Amino acid sequence: MSKKEAKKLGGAATSIRAETAKKPVYKTIVGSPYIIQWPKVHAELGQTILTHLLKALEPIGKYRQKCKVDKRSKKTATETMDKPEIYDRVHIGINQVTRYLEKYIESQSQKEVLIYICKREIKPLKLCEHLLYMAAVAKVKLIPMPADSEQQLGKTLDLHKASVILVEAVENKEDSLLFDAKQVPMVEAPWLRNSIGELPKYETNYVKTIETTVPIVTKRKTTEEQASSNKKAKTEPQTQNKKAETEKQTK
Repeated sequence: MSKKEAKKLGGAATSIRAETAKKPVYKTIVGSPYIIQWPKVHAELGQTILTHLLKALEPIGKYRQKCKVDKRSKKTATETMDKPEIYDRVHIGINQVTRYLEKYIESQSQKEVLIYICKREIKPLKLCEHLLYMAAVAKVKLIPMPADSEQQLGKTLDLHKASVILVEAVENKEDSLLFDAKQVPMVEAPWLRNSIGELPKYETNYVKTIETTVPIVTKRKTTEEQASSNKKAKTEPQTQNKKAETEKQTK
């Protein structure tokens, strides 16, 4: 066996020992009560919501496609198709939705606002987590969409993708969207209620204990300690011999 192979085997053995040599420890974690949970939507309802939303947004996609064709053929504005009525009530993208919610909260508007978010496709999720808190303050429905919804919504809207969509729903026009939204729970944030005139409630801390493991670290002796232990090992036989000789002389 060559030296390189021996080194590799030695390194593998060390790594195995490092992985196995662990002991269980228990750590206490104080959980914060100020964590907002995403609304839960079961799979069947999620697919229904997606189907109704795609149908509602379909006129916008067709209008955008027609505008692109007309632009290439240099047609005049009078020859293009009419803008869909829902067009100005739909806001697409994280930045657009954030700006809309800022104005909505300031104006304390009473419009029926629905936010559809493809949180499974947004990486990292921190990019859109602020919408969760804004929806809680604005008291609007935030609806997580099923997996792979981002591409389907983008295709319907004639866009590359659409991860966040806000719709100002109107009765007798988007009844299916409003009906679906009633089955989705509101985003709850009790400590934010003070900003809209209600007293906040006291929230207790949540203390958790988790089990984890830490590697067992063997303390290595320093050079001085090693030298002293070697010296002690050498002197011990000499002292024992001296003791034996003194015992013989006394006898």
